[in-house]
Amino acid sequence: MEVGANLSAADRNGSLPLHRAVRRGKWETVEELCSRDSTGINTRDNYKSTPLHIACQLGWTRCVEVLLAHNAEVITDDNPDRSPIAIAVENGHFEVVRQLLQFDKGLIAHCGRPLIEAARRGSLETVKFLYEQGASLTFKGKFGQTALHKACIAQNKGLVDYLLSKDLDSDPIDDSKRTPLYYAAEKGNLYIVNALIARNANVNSLDRRQETALFKPAGKGHVEVVKRLLEAGTDATKLDKWDRTPLRFAAMYGHPDVVAVLLKKTAIKQNIPDWAGRTVLHNAAAWLRKGQEDVIDILFEYKAESGQIDAKRGMTALHAALLRVEGEPPPTAELIKRLIHYRVPIDSRDMYGRTALYLAVVTRHAEAVRLLLEARANTNDNSFHEAVRRRDGALVQMFLEIKPRINLSERDWEHQTPLHIAANNGDKDIVTQLLNADAPTQSLDQNHMTPLMCAQKQGNTEIIKLLMNKDPIPSGDYVSRVENGVWKRSLLHWLAAKGKDLSQVLLDRSTLNAQDIVGRTPLHLAVMSKSLDTVQQLVSAKVDTNIADDSSFTPLHYATESQETAILQAIVSAPGINIDETDRWNRAALYIAAHKGNSENVRILLDIGASFTPDYAQRTPLHVAIDEEHGETVDVLLRSKRAPDLIRARDAHNRSVLHLVSCRGRGGILKRILRLVDDTSFIDERDTSGQTALHLASKYGHFEVVKELLAAGAMAHILDNDLFLAAHFAAEAGYTAIVGVLLDAIPVNVDKCLSKWQQRRVSREDILGSAVLYALLIEEVLEQVECGWYLARPGLLEPDEWAHLTSKVKDDLMIWGWREHSFPGTTLMRAVMGGHPNVVRVILEKVPNMPLHARSYQYQDALQLAAGRGYHSIIEQFIDAGANVNHNVENHETSLHQAAQNGHEAVITLLLQAGANPSTSRMTDGATPLHLAAENGHSGVVRQLVRVTFINVTDDMRQTPLHRACLHNYKAAIEMLLDAEANPLAQDVNGKTPLAIMSGLGDNWLCLRMQEQATRYRLEERRE
Repeated sequence: MEVGANLSAADRNGSLPLHRAVRRGKWETVEELCSRDSTGINTRDNYKSTPLHIACQLGWTRCVEVLLAHNAEVITDDNPDRSPIAIAVENGHFEVVRQLLQFDKGLIAHCGRPLIEAARRGSLETVKFLYEQGASLTFKGKFGQTALHKACIAQNKGLVDYLLSKDLDSDPIDDSKRTPLYYAAEKGNLYIVNALIARNANVNSLDRRQETALFKPAGKGHVEVVKRLLEAGTDATKLDKWDRTPLRFAAMYGHPDVVAVLLKKTAIKQNIPDWAGRTVLHNAAAWLRKGQEDVIDILFEYKAESGQIDAKRGMTALHAALLRVEGEPPPTAELIKRLIHYRVPIDSRDMYGRTALYLAVVTRHAEAVRLLLEARANTNDNSFHEAVRRRDGALVQMFLEIKPRINLSERDWEHQTPLHIAANNGDKDIVTQLLNADAPTQSLDQNHMTPLMCAQKQGNTEIIKLLMNKDPIPSGDYVSRVENGVWKRSLLHWLAAKGKDLSQVLLDRSTLNAQDIVGRTPLHLAVMSKSLDTVQQLVSAKVDTNIADDSSFTPLHYATESQETAILQAIVSAPGINIDETDRWNRAALYIAAHKGNSENVRILLDIGASFTPDYAQRTPLHVAIDEEHGETVDVLLRSKRAPDLIRARDAHNRSVLHLVSCRGRGGILKRILRLVDDTSFIDERDTSGQTALHLASKYGHFEVVKELLAAGAMAHILDNDLFLAAHFAAEAGYTAIVGVLLDAIPVNVDKCLSKWQQRRVSREDILGSAVLYALLIEEVLEQVECGWYLARPGLLEPDEWAHLTSKVKDDLMIWGWREHSFPGTTLMRAVMGGHPNVVRVILEKVPNMPLHARSYQYQDALQLAAGRGYHSIIEQFIDAGANVNHNVENHETSLHQAAQNGHEAVITLLLQAGANPSTSRMTDGATPLHLAAENGHSGVVRQLVRVTFINVTDDMRQTPLHRACLHNYKAAIEMLLDAEANPLAQDVNGKTPLAIMSGLGDNWLCLRMQEQATRYRLEERRE
């Protein structure tokens, strides 16, 4: 300064030397700078902070004193929440607050939100001081919360008592419609709950989810609070927005004492399904962990129904236990044992045909497999095949130990026995296990291959040797083979298998229908030999044509698989032939021919009147022909007189072939189907998931099919069971063009839908399946009657009102999912979830009023989601569209927190350039972005943030970023913080310092460096 240094020179963050001196707490330097030139005292850096803001943030009382003496501005006109006094209160610096109010008593007008923040931190002293200075205790801050809300969240008994002593309303409602009692109960604080009830708090107040204060303590196991609320009259039978009870949460999170209280003292009904079709038992089975199994006993003590089936997915409680949410620990053996004990059906199949045993194998839960097998679970469910397919020798052995109940000839969907699968896998050990258990070696799969042929195809010499040793290739003449009982075949069998002349052996009628080791008759073998003459000889001999082999195939089934049409005609001409005979999968000859794409065989069977028998999954021959892409076969079926019935037929998932062609992208077939059906109302029919053909085409990216469906009248506003529009799926999958045409279609669809429903009764199912009707219900323009609703309120159909209503519904649908806690979220949220910048661009162009910060059920908002995942280009678009980079919700977490926690350096740079505040503390633990970067070891992010934020800021545990870095021993982050003058002597609530933490970790070099820095800090403290 003596030689004329420029005191107005700013660094790249807009900080003057005065800013930097304050940041370091160098009050003497601050005094000297202000004395020389105080013109920069109110200058803001790039983050809109003056030197006084910084001093108040860090609690530097001497710096505040100096700045005030040099006329620093104490009132800011841009944002009252960021005024110096607000920052001081928020960070708990009581002495600084006192200084500021002594300087200017008028600042109390800026202390409404700061008082709330002081209450959040549980600072009774600050709240009392501000109140005595004139601050209002009824002020509502962001999210509509009062000091009483915050005091209950902080569980500060003294503060709650103080606030209640001021005759405050005990039931203020925040933006979530929650009262202080809700938060006190959630925290399990019986003292505060009693205090609020004593002040006549409403114990049945409902929040936005329609939850009472009983829900949270039930789910968190606060049994004494639960008892107190029940005593005070809380209605435990109240269902929330998703038809859930407090009992559900108590059971699923494993609180037997709460479960017992609720079942014993209330009229709660545990067997009523929630919105997902699950009862309390289902939810308990799906979530209970080790040591929580007693909940099951209590549920059954109070009449839980063991046979309840999940209405949406067909699951029992055993299914729910085994098929858990990703990331959840597997169910304990004790849980499975108790469910079996209480007779939960062990052989029940879900909507996908899976049993509990099958799921136990799929999830490799060996104990569950053992328990289910001991309970005599049916093994004819492909579970054994799945164990072999997964190469799990231990599970295979469990099945083989109950060999009398295991059918080793059982085929899966591809007609493979377990031995086929093991041979294809090249699994020598399991092949050996199966051969030792006498697994059949001559079974054929759908390609007419034996296990030996499979091994030969794979070229596995060891397995080939094992199989040939077990079952050598027959040698010698046919007579000697018969004499030696090879494969239990007669001479007629051997001759038929080779397609020989049978005239010399047909006189012995005793062997005409005899079955060999795999259940095949001579006619089976003759068909498989493809010898027409041999087949005709047997048919003329009046053999039984309807005998099924071990694969449950009759000769007709094998004939339809083959392209030898003459053989098929010979078989179907046999007297007594049942052309609709089905195999164990309920597949008839017509279905098998369609599956193989043998269009001529399909034509023959149709001409003789074969039925369109669906398979076990209710799929018709047309379903399977489309699925296997057999175009000529599809043509033959669509030319049938019964084609319209085939087109409308539904499989087990309630899907017609229209769903199938849309899912597979078969545009040409779709056009033919639409031409064949006069009434196209079925185009919007929903499957078991509530999805239409348009949903499926959009989900899998079939643009031409989407256009064809829309042209045929498909409605883009149809909702699936989770309230997803087709556009949601396309947005998340990144199909830009599809998103564009769907958004264009929505306004047109609204006009059509409103016209359709004028003066017509609307059912609950109609509303749940249509975004238009759902929006009308929310707008309260549907009039409820005894059997539904009507769109017919007086005056509603006048032209002006009708136009206004139409416009409002169109706007709602374009931003569908914007309401808080929507499960799908907006299409914009879905595009961000998928990480698709091009889709984001299209949505922002087509929907200018799209809410940028709409929250979904899973995520805070789209910008935070993008920041957490590092989607730089998407964040750029959001900023260009006017997004608030400092937007935060209930927990005060910002996009910068998300980016810092996940280490996205480029995103941090972008957000800071756009004005993100790097010093915001989140509500959950008081952490700033720097805390999160430090505790996760993101040294690059730490390097960025130490230049712009407060180094020694503390969280709710009074830990600095240096504490967090030391606790996780992230050395690079520690060094950067020390370079930025982080204080190694800062004490957390337990008196621990970063220096003490590092000393315990034994890093001598870092300890030495921290000791040197600690010495400097002690010297400066003495000087101050």
